[in-house]
Amino acid sequence: MTRFSVLALVVAFLAVAGVGLAARSSGDTSVYGLVNANGGRAPSFQTQGNMSTVRRVKLGRYCLLASVKFDNKPIAELTTDLSLSGGRPGIAILETASTLCHPTEVAVVTYEFTAGGRLRLSNAISFAANPEG
Repeated sequence: MTRFSVLALVVAFLAVAGVGLAARSSGDTSVYGLVNANGGRAPSFQTQGNMSTVRRVKLGRYCLLASVKFDNKPIAELTTDLSLSGGRPGIAILETASTLCHPTEVAVVTYEFTAGGRLRLSNAISFAANPEG
């Protein structure tokens, strides 16, 4: 068996086994956004992929809209960004029952830790979100 034949068999096996060898196709979409809270000014995307808008609707409450359409109500994986938050530790939480955001938007609530270790709503906590639905 030639080297080419062996390589062809390995590629065929991997393809049947569901292991992708090719790069992401142009039809695939990554949806993500790094939201800069901007210290209380209007929030903006520091970087994003397939996101349309981010808006603050209330103290520590944000609505994110993807530019792709989801089949279901969107949810998101979230994490905070310490650097963009000016070194303030905080948390970002998904709120699936928000009445402040449209059903097609992801609702996020941000809190910062006080000196006493308590949490309070905050416009100063920046975060990353990966919506899906």
